[in-house]
Amino acid sequence: MPEVYKITGYTGVKSEDLDKISSTEDDVALLDSYFEEAMSYIQDVVIRFGGVVLNNKDAEIILNMPSNWNSTILSSLSRTMRQFTVNYICMQWFNLSKKEEVKNYEDSCERLTEAMKKYLFERVKPSRT
Repeated sequence: MPEVYKITGYTGVKSEDLDKISSTEDDVALLDSYFEEAMSYIQDVVIRFGGVVLNNKDAEIILNMPSNWNSTILSSLSRTMRQFTVNYICMQWFNLSKKEEVKNYEDSCERLTEAMKKYLFERVKPSRT
């Protein structure tokens, strides 16, 4: 949530309407519901390889990848999932507070979803010994 607070706060400052646009810890119940929605969306993306386990206000994504999966991209996959989650929460928040921002975050979520899928299907080419 700190990332969400930063983004919404920055947008509020730039829009000169900080109180209306920025999210705070007072909004945590609503933001948590958006977090759960984002995790549900990620679950739909990773269903073939594992799943998402929600633990209170945290989530664990458990993947059982094939042996030929390119494990060197794990950090990229993880970073992409985190970015997706933040962007999804911001998209939902701005749907309430600043509708003109929604399209940017919606487009970003689509792009990040495609990146997640690409990373999940990345394989190491067999080599001849």
